[in-house]
Amino acid sequence: MELNRKKSKKKKIELKTKILLIVLFIIIDIFLIFSFIRIKDAVNDNHLNNRFRELLDISFTSNDYDNSISTTGKYRDVEKAMNEYFINYSNKAKEVLDIISDDKIKNLLSIDNYSKDPKLTTSISYVTSIREDLDNRFSELYNYSSEEYIEEFIKSRSNDKKVRYLFKKYMYSIDANNHFDDCNSLLKAKQDQVNNILDVSKEVFTFLASNEGKWIIKDDQIQFANNSLKEQYDGYISRIK
Repeated sequence: MELNRKKSKKKKIELKTKILLIVLFIIIDIFLIFSFIRIKDAVNDNHLNNRFRELLDISFTSNDYDNSISTTGKYRDVEKAMNEYFINYSNKAKEVLDIISDDKIKNLLSIDNYSKDPKLTTSISYVTSIREDLDNRFSELYNYSSEEYIEEFIKSRSNDKKVRYLFKKYMYSIDANNHFDDCNSLLKAKQDQVNNILDVSKEVFTFLASNEGKWIIKDDQIQFANNSLKEQYDGYISRIK
């Protein structure tokens, strides 16, 4: 009987030891899993931060943007949205810059344009419509970096709270704000320049239309019936910066 009790006691000890070992292994496994997740998140966070810095360093007028992805999981969704955001802004900005660099705007006050549109009705209509279109495009670009736009943008790309949080963490940052402020300042200078051309052009067209018959195109020059009209015309032209 004594021997059986000893054997039973020994088995219980062995069972407890096995259970403790199993529990220990489970704890170690859980620790390793969480450690792996933390390490993976840290690596992804580092890659995402580096990508954000790369995007900030690219000129918004260049073609150097791409959709390269170096992260995984939810970080991948953030990086993808970040790439799209910067590329969209760049594309919209370049579209506007292409419009304002169009020869049609540059040649509004040319002799060739006066000859093709002597009543200036087409020119006046064009200036009015292009001014409205450009104002809307510039306004959209200036609003692109606002918190409201950023919020709506990421909402339309992901329902995941972590993805939204990480995206806004970067896009609401001072660095992002400064980047888009600098871009918008350059665009504002361009807008002021083209608006000046368009506004002066419209005034010139209105002036010429109201004085129809008092000016002609001769020897590739515009000539007026009197010096007073010529001085008024020259005054408008001198305001082109």
